Amino acid sequence: MIELKNLYKTFSSELRPMRGIDLTVETGTNMVVLGRSGTGKSVLLKSIVGLLIPDRGSIKVAGTEVVGADPKTLQMIRRKVGYVFQSGALYDSLTVGENLMFPLQKTLGMKGPEAVDRVMHYLERVGLPDKVNKMPSELSGGQRKRIGVARTIIVEPEYLLYDEPTTGLDPGTTKEISELIVQLRDDLGITGIAVTHDPYCLHIIADRIAFLDEGKIVFEGTPEEGKHSDIDFLKIFFTLESSAA
Repeated sequence: MIELKNLYKTFSSELRPMRGIDLTVETGTNMVVLGRSGTGKSVLLKSIVGLLIPDRGSIKVAGTEVVGADPKTLQMIRRKVGYVFQSGALYDSLTVGENLMFPLQKTLGMKGPEAVDRVMHYLERVGLPDKVNKMPSELSGGQRKRIGVARTIIVEPEYLLYDEPTTGLDPGTTKEISELIVQLRDDLGITGIAVTHDPYCLHIIADRIAFLDEGKIVFEGTPEEGKHSDIDFLKIFFTLESSAA
């Protein structure tokens, strides 16, 4: 479970992305966070893993407090929480296999045949075992996203944060990435929080949704409840979602 309580973050008098955020994400579910551009959705994700420090409030990951955590505790939390960046964030100078090997060596100290076997296992899980010796520049956008997911899950986190996981992808690849997110929940029990503007992605992955507006969560519920809410943004979004589906 991830619990956010009374979170505040101010960058300037005009930029206050968190003004008392409260949100609970139950274990084994996918939560999709919606909101207009620039409302602080990515700030929320980065705060969960301690990349940004809230001015006040509480963030608990599996009962452990993130805000104010010492370096050792923060390292433990980051071991549990994987972050999937928009671009995939691959190292361009390393092959696909070397990109996956890197977190194994750095985070787990794993080397040799055991590490090679795990690299191939997770490449198979994302459907790209034949890309192990390719360079990132040789991959399509969708393949880069899949490899980025594989590199994140290879250390076997309990939680995954997805920042716009399907941005810039065609509908077919969007479907593949979205179904992969569902598989990670169902097969590995990974709890997910996704920020997306993609109605089709939400249609596939969301167990629950939260709408962030003016620094607060002003709606939280199932997609079906969101579809019938009286919030204009959600009405428009789910109109697009129906068209995309």
